[in-house]
Amino acid sequence: MKISRDCFSRSNLKWALLLFCLTTTAAVAGTPSWVAATSSGGTGTAFSWAVKVSPDSHQYVTGSFSGSATFGSTTLTSAGGLD
Repeated sequence: MKISRDCFSRSNLKWALLLFCLTTTAAVAGTPSWVAATSSGGTGTAFSWAVKVSPDSHQYVTGSFSGSATFGSTTLTSAGGLD
């Protein structure tokens, strides 16, 4: 079997390194335990940019929405456009 020099191009090595990192991370990572879950939804578009749970289990979500957005039992109504 003849191995071509092209098999070891920089691009191929980058992909091989990425695949190696992903597979070793998946093999080492354990199953996370759930702290909390809250449903969300609404009448328009909603985007969440960041989610944080504080040490005292308060949940903070940043993002934008249009129409209305419901988080658990709280419903917010947009003032227009994306809020």
